[in-house]
Amino acid sequence: MAESVVGFLIKQLSTLLSQESTLLGGLRPDVQFIKDELGSMKAFLRQAEAKEDDDSELQEWVKQVREVAYDTEDVLDDFAFRFAPADADGFFGRVGKIYKSTKNLKARHRISLEIKDIKARVVEISARHQRYQLLYGTQERGPSSSHVANTYCDIRDQALLIEEAKLVGIDQPKKELISKILDDHSRLKLVSVVGMGGLVKTTLAKKVYDDAAVKKQFQSHAWITVSQNFQFKVIIRNLIQQLYDEI
Repeated sequence: MAESVVGFLIKQLSTLLSQESTLLGGLRPDVQFIKDELGSMKAFLRQAEAKEDDDSELQEWVKQVREVAYDTEDVLDDFAFRFAPADADGFFGRVGKIYKSTKNLKARHRISLEIKDIKARVVEISARHQRYQLLYGTQERGPSSSHVANTYCDIRDQALLIEEAKLVGIDQPKKELISKILDDHSRLKLVSVVGMGGLVKTTLAKKVYDDAAVKKQFQSHAWITVSQNFQFKVIIRNLIQQLYDEI
């Protein structure tokens, strides 16, 4: 059930993105993000629904996907009703368009907030989706390269969850990296952190990235995880989404 609902919604979002791009304006990146994330979840939904009777958490996840799909449909219907081009011509048609445009300023703001809220919910649901994929190891038609890449990213990101007490000797490397990054006399454009597996390189890089002094030095920031079998478009989209949220 949830799979068919999400599939139908993805088609609606695709139509909206292709035919009403101008009307979307600044909402386009958020709508594109919602569509892409729902698309990545769709393949897992069929297997999740088959297992949900035996797993209450999985059942709740499927329910959340279904609810966010229905809520997104409601917002799309509201958007189409309020911002569809008016057909009337002549003086009264122009007056009607002006009245509708003024009246819809508040509606556009409200719909924008609703889409932002849906995006936040989709981000949370997507994070749970990634965890369930690792837990159940489910995929359609065998382990595709994209699934392996995503799993590789997820496992590497889990390194960020290491408890502070378990991080030994990380303060000095952190200070050295921050010093290189904040060196005003250096024309350095890239800092590489290399080493064998298990040396908490990802954790070290994230601690430097989150440092207040580093954040203050740069106007924009983005944290991107690149898998062994990366997709260039996915990386660029993720980068744009993070930078867009900071503007």
